[in-house]
Amino acid sequence: MAQRGVLPALLIATLAALSQVLRTPPPWTLDLGTPGDTRFSGHFSIPETSSDGTTFRWSLPESFLMLHGAGHRPSALAIRLSGATGTVPGEQRVWLRRGGQDIARLDLLPGWRTYRVVLPGEALAGSGWQTAPLSLVCNTYHHSPLDHRERGVPVAWCRSHRCRAWPPPSSHPSGAPCSWSGGWSCWCGW
Repeated sequence: MAQRGVLPALLIATLAALSQVLRTPPPWTLDLGTPGDTRFSGHFSIPETSSDGTTFRWSLPESFLMLHGAGHRPSALAIRLSGATGTVPGEQRVWLRRGGQDIARLDLLPGWRTYRVVLPGEALAGSGWQTAPLSLVCNTYHHSPLDHRERGVPVAWCRSHRCRAWPPPSSHPSGAPCSWSGGWSCWCGW
């Protein structure tokens, strides 16, 4: 008798797990500095490799990323950037913008670090099926005597995935669309 109840419960649990796996698409990753990266990015410098073997591109004043598949739901974005050595925390910043509107601000720390933000669905939704470009804007640009380009920050990679559901359960106390705290982190799988 007890075995009859186990089979339906097991079937329901399997269907629930399968629907969750099929509902959430896998993360999408773009490695800058590798072949084919310009299909999803624009206005970055030539590919380079750091002393630790990390491939990257310097951002330039008009740099942008195309996060295809983000859709109209919030997306979690992880981006690996290198802050300038010798800078005070908060001195070097990167803004993520769409159409001139600030979506997120990243206060960089020295060295390679991964920064995480949640982008609202409207931030990446273009017209129809098109994805809107996400601009990277720096508050400081560097020049070297041998290179006249206005270089922003080194960008190694970015990874995005759609958050689990819509609408999000809560927002940051400041009203900002992205945060490390509150329901956003758990909702987007961090």
